[in-house]
Amino acid sequence: MEDCTCKKDKAGKTRCVCNEPVHLDAYELRGIAEAAASARGSNGEPYFVIQEGEPGKGQLLLRPAEPGETPPPRTIMVINTPPQLKDRPAITEASITPEGGKPCSLLDYDAVFWTEAAVEKFVFPYYVSKSMWKSKNHLAALSDTWYHRGPKADPGTEQDQGVPFAMGHVPDSDFVPLTSSEGGEIDVLFMRPDGTVYAKSLATVIEAQEARGLGTEDL
Repeated sequence: MEDCTCKKDKAGKTRCVCNEPVHLDAYELRGIAEAAASARGSNGEPYFVIQEGEPGKGQLLLRPAEPGETPPPRTIMVINTPPQLKDRPAITEASITPEGGKPCSLLDYDAVFWTEAAVEKFVFPYYVSKSMWKSKNHLAALSDTWYHRGPKADPGTEQDQGVPFAMGHVPDSDFVPLTSSEGGEIDVLFMRPDGTVYAKSLATVIEAQEARGLGTEDL
């Protein structure tokens, strides 16, 4: 917000003081908390949470700071979560290969689950907690996508052709809208009959169902 003043304290962390309070709901605050845990700034640079549009009606964007950059206008929060082990080797190659299929890169994900037990024990509870009061329809979409049932896609589309074999968690990335389901999203990995694989964001499935007016009673 324009009436916020940001400066670094003695420890080098950026602190912001705003003349007016920032109004957030629990869903937005949960998104910021998850971003704070996921966004590990390189070289100790922080991440900015920026208000886009009219407060209460716009969206919050997460983006990393450039080296030495001060918080821009409409910054409502600065996240300082540097890597705890700065010389930790980066992963340069990781893949998964479904039976009868082709290898699929996993570098876009920070966690991958491919057994029914793992998805049921770890992914379902996580997504219910993340979705809060939206969990009813979101869990239905997650379950029906993973078990390959529920509303059918139009014939010939990817969802109609592929069979799900794994789920990958996408860590919060640059310029993520925190008030949407894009941050910390779940991708479902599918294999087509010819062995090729593709990823489909669960948010895309949910949005398609909501656009068609489908609720859990329709699944």
